[in-house]
Amino acid sequence: MADGLFHRFAWAVILEKDAKGNPQIRWDFYQALALILGVVFLSLYAWKGTGEWRTFPISLMIAAASVAAGLFLGFLFGIPKINDKQVNPPPPTGNPPPPGGPVPDPPARLKPNSNLVEISDWLTKMIVGVGLFQLSKLPGNLRLLAEYMADAFGKNAVPSALVITILCYFSIFGFLLGYLWARIYLMKELPID
Repeated sequence: MADGLFHRFAWAVILEKDAKGNPQIRWDFYQALALILGVVFLSLYAWKGTGEWRTFPISLMIAAASVAAGLFLGFLFGIPKINDKQVNPPPPTGNPPPPGGPVPDPPARLKPNSNLVEISDWLTKMIVGVGLFQLSKLPGNLRLLAEYMADAFGKNAVPSALVITILCYFSIFGFLLGYLWARIYLMKELPID
């Protein structure tokens, strides 16, 4: 009984089949494991590092905000583009309809709304362009942000290097989660003409 339950749990949460039908560990399980390990390290730091548990919820909120920002950026970068090129329709099969018989419907002239794709493309180009232009100011601005967020813990309670670590670690995994979700699952959900 317990063995069957574990097997179903493993297939539902941890494992999936690859293209050849062999079991493999799901990519989102790795992401979830990395995020859980990050939260465990935050709790260990709150327990042993400062000895004050009040640092844990604050660091958890910073981590959640970093994951959310990373998810948003990953989603923007991962939205698939719509192919605007007209593909030749397949040749008609069978006999042509008899004269005076029903005429087949013409192909639809409408196409899916691509506003989200266009906005995503525009924002992605803007983020990359401005990011490259302002790259030299990134370390100073990141340090200012970390010092601003470190004040939430109390005066000199937590070093700003810990806040930078939280921001970078969780935003990277949030970005990967958003990007891979958009590329893998959103592609399956969008209609293909």
